[in-house]
Amino acid sequence: MNHRHSRCNAASDAKTLLIPRQPSAWVAIDDDAADWPPHTAANFVASDPTYGLSAPQVYLELQQKLEAQFGAQAS
Repeated sequence: MNHRHSRCNAASDAKTLLIPRQPSAWVAIDDDAADWPPHTAANFVASDPTYGLSAPQVYLELQQKLEAQFGAQAS
């Protein structure tokens, strides 16, 4: 897997795969928030470029968005 390719295209992949299909619930995590459209904010978590999901504020945001999208049992 070409990790660089994957990271560079995550927002584009979401636009192509997720948004047109309009799933009822989804959460995306990416360390590059620049290309994510503003209307995905409720579903998007920007991970810390150094600490990833282990950064406390990122973990909390992910937990909150999972609960909002999938219910309290998701976290």
